[in-house]
Amino acid sequence: MTLQALNADIIVIRHSAAGAPHFLSRLLKASAINAGDGAHEHPTQALLDAFTIREKKGRIEGLNVTILGDILYSRVARSNIWLLTKLGAHVTLAGPSTLVPRVFEEFGCHVTYDIDEAIRDADVINLLRIQQRTPAQDDVSRNWRVCGDVWPEQGTFCADQTGRDDHASRADQPRGRNRQRDCGLRALGDS
Repeated sequence: MTLQALNADIIVIRHSAAGAPHFLSRLLKASAINAGDGAHEHPTQALLDAFTIREKKGRIEGLNVTILGDILYSRVARSNIWLLTKLGAHVTLAGPSTLVPRVFEEFGCHVTYDIDEAIRDADVINLLRIQQRTPAQDDVSRNWRVCGDVWPEQGTFCADQTGRDDHASRADQPRGRNRQRDCGLRALGDS
């Protein structure tokens, strides 16, 4: 096997198929680190979000973190839920009921369909874009749009880093977004 011939101790893999890192880890002597797999997980983004939160707030434990948007189809949401709850944050998930099923409560999260409730006591708001294109997307985007006039002053904001602004226009960009992007670029190899 070509990868085994590399004699690597660790292989970092990002793959479009869910479960690819787990599959690879069963075949190789090397450890496989998941850098994102299909619609399953995106742990590197979760680490970047946790880094940004800790840098801005000084801690993660005890913070109220709201993840707002398309939770159902977001691998970022799943990885953030896992990491942030492990680090002691209180995680609230909010969005339309079709994109935030109550099953996520089994992961220790609070689920709400009321945007005002979701952001009221939030220390951190993480905005996620709509992942799946559907006929109802325009209605969802219109009814779940978060703009500059509703950002709580105490909040730190992480946002989808794809460069698309489905939830926040450039004029209404959340505070912390550019810094998070800067940190992400540095985390990816800048010294």
